[in-house]
Amino acid sequence: MALAMFTDSLATPSVKLRVSGLDGKLLEHTLTHLQTKLELLESTNPADVAKFYREAPGEIDRILKLHGYFHAKTTGNFSANKNHGKLHFNVKKGPPLVITTLELKIFGEGAQDIKLNKALARLPIKTSSIFEVDQYNDAKQFLFDSADSHGYPKASLVFKEIKVDLEQNSAAITLHLDTKERCYFGITTFNDSFFNKEFLLKFIQYKPGELYANKKLRILSLSLGSFFQQIEVKPIIDDEKANIPIEITLTPRKSKQYTMGVGYGTDTGIRGSLEIKNNYVTNSCHSFMSQIQASEVQNNLEVHYLIPGKYPPTDLYDLSATGETLNFKKGDSTLGAVGASYTTKIKEWQQTLKIILQYERYNLRGHPYETSKLILYSILWSHGKKDNLIKPRQGYSININVTGATQYSLATTNFMQTTVKAKFIQSLSQKMQLLLNSSLGFTAIDDITQLPLSLQFYTGGTQSVRGFSYNSIGPGTNLILGSTTLRHQISPNFYLETFFDLGNVGNDLLKKPAQSVGLGLVWRTAIGSVELTYAKAISKSGSPGMIQLNIGPEL
Repeated sequence: MALAMFTDSLATPSVKLRVSGLDGKLLEHTLTHLQTKLELLESTNPADVAKFYREAPGEIDRILKLHGYFHAKTTGNFSANKNHGKLHFNVKKGPPLVITTLELKIFGEGAQDIKLNKALARLPIKTSSIFEVDQYNDAKQFLFDSADSHGYPKASLVFKEIKVDLEQNSAAITLHLDTKERCYFGITTFNDSFFNKEFLLKFIQYKPGELYANKKLRILSLSLGSFFQQIEVKPIIDDEKANIPIEITLTPRKSKQYTMGVGYGTDTGIRGSLEIKNNYVTNSCHSFMSQIQASEVQNNLEVHYLIPGKYPPTDLYDLSATGETLNFKKGDSTLGAVGASYTTKIKEWQQTLKIILQYERYNLRGHPYETSKLILYSILWSHGKKDNLIKPRQGYSININVTGATQYSLATTNFMQTTVKAKFIQSLSQKMQLLLNSSLGFTAIDDITQLPLSLQFYTGGTQSVRGFSYNSIGPGTNLILGSTTLRHQISPNFYLETFFDLGNVGNDLLKKPAQSVGLGLVWRTAIGSVELTYAKAISKSGSPGMIQLNIGPEL
């Protein structure tokens, strides 16, 4: 009768859901599950909501059992008016099921392996802890992963049992792992006739006779993915043999790839790009790439000949040539350059060493045209992490660049320049994110007019100090930039944001820095974020607000 009144009174409902009696991950998992089922309803008409209301206690009971609560009791109530409904479920979870005994026995060669037994002591379930199905499954996978990483890929659970006593609320777990014999890597063969075998062997980070570990094959597969379309890495496991041969089948990418792009940004105006790449100039995966980029402020043509190094996924030689024009409000430039670089990985950091011969003719507004000839030496360190490549919820990136030139190597001027850039993103809650962006730059040079426009510091625009036009702050020898943005999710891919930006270029960076505040709408897509902002320059009295658009990655 009451439920009938609920369905009758709720014509076009907007339903809110509340669960009491639970906290922590129990509450989070329960709410997430129920909210997902509620959103999957074909409609929110009264009949569908009533059906959900009837089934919800059973769903809650099932979730709590997975977390070790087998005596839960759930009651529900509701309230409704013409346009709004509230569903409230009160849960008395009762006593949990506790692991009272845990028996783990190891058979096979691994029974005498001290390192393996030490690793298995970290099994993720313990006596006196609450029995949870996910943790039990994780424990079984932990046994297989530990055995595999110590050279026992043939390991199997020969016996597994859970004895549950609901009267005593106890669980007794028995696990028997048979590791069988220890295994070693055999010979690795590539089922391909085109690619140079010595080149392919550079990807392999193990040797025949080394302890087998499936993790090394996963790393091998990922590293080959940098150069090939499809990779099949197949270990040939024979129960009668300890050596495991590896067979690898490679499917190459298309030899030639073409990429075109057209876009618009407040900083650049209309822009376009064309990239042509030959992936396989040689059978050692040398490649050639040419790229053209054009916009109202910058035009660029680059060609690169890329040579994989000692370990191809991280080591790369790059022979390049570049032509570029710049057209800023405070200067313009035309340059040509040829260079060489070597990129490698040092622990978690990527390091790039460069030497560039650069010729540039440039003009700083109010000064005559200058010509510079420089041999630039630079070193770049970069490091970053993020939990998602396209839509990160948390992560960071750091870039440190040191560049210089000296008249002892035929340069027209002496200078040394250091730049540090950092970005940070952190989720504060399920719907709230904090983004920080900062840059510091310092240049040691006697006469700023002798520093080419392409090496001058500027700031202002959508990716630095919003509310100011692109590169309108500068030029100068030193740079400071800081930005704080707070975002709130309003739908799966859209966010509202508010921000404060600060930046300056010059000798005294803290003297009258440019400052702005504003609001924005962000659309996070598969190609990066599309950000539309309105910003007000609060350090510049009388300046109007500015609407700006930016498209690009967040880290």
